[in-house]
Amino acid sequence: MRYHENHCTECDWNASTEEYDSHTAVGRAAIDHYLETGHSIRSLSLTYPDATESGLTT
Repeated sequence: MRYHENHCTECDWNASTEEYDSHTAVGRAAIDHYLETGHSIRSLSLTYPDATESGLTT
């Protein structure tokens, strides 16, 4: 499972794969925010093992 988040360094704006359906959509939202505001964006990407593959589910 992959998690990706972008957040603004100058205001409270953020976008993540919790609310968007793909890494690409999160990136597009960040670009749109930058173009609208000129604010800088930081990114965080994490990869988690799939719970079913790792045996973490019952």
